[in-house]
Amino acid sequence: VTDGTNGFVIFDSNGGLNNTYAVGNILSGTAVSCKLQLFNGLVEITELDATDLTITAGGTISAANITMADLTGVNTGALVSYTNLTCTITSGKYYLSDGPTTLQVYNALYAFGALEDGKTYNITGIYQQYNTTKEILPRSADDIEEVVILVPSITLSTNTIEAPAEGEDGTITVTYENITEVNADVYFFDAEGAAATYDWIIADINDEN
Repeated sequence: VTDGTNGFVIFDSNGGLNNTYAVGNILSGTAVSCKLQLFNGLVEITELDATDLTITAGGTISAANITMADLTGVNTGALVSYTNLTCTITSGKYYLSDGPTTLQVYNALYAFGALEDGKTYNITGIYQQYNTTKEILPRSADDIEEVVILVPSITLSTNTIEAPAEGEDGTITVTYENITEVNADVYFFDAEGAAATYDWIIADINDEN
């Protein structure tokens, strides 16, 4: 449960509250029978009587504006979202880092499967802090997005053909990847370096002459 920035966990060992609340519910009222406690750094309310509260639907949910470095235990329950985090795997646990700060990706709300070491991800989820470990709990597959970083590259197999080209068919090959638009010009020069025109040579760029 969160007010947008800070929050707490409602803990019910008997499972009686499982069907009481839904995502987006607004809780209001005075809870007189519950206890507020810290459990290994988690802010928890226990022994809550649902009849103490009024439950209404229609709450809006948006990510809190909290930097990873500023996350603390009081932010438990807040929805947070971060981009371009690098994944590392240690002892079967997944961690995402922006460099200075690291979040453990925890599967208590959604079994997200395997992330890949060294890859980059965007992630959204519920924040909690267990002792000193900052944890983020994704809620569905939509909360985890792999970032595919495209690095444009151009490779010239050769930029000079001498006539005759021994062992070659005279073709100049240009290979390009992950480029949305290619603009190129082809120029021919004679043996002395002067510009020349050869009507028997065809240059294909983007499969066009």
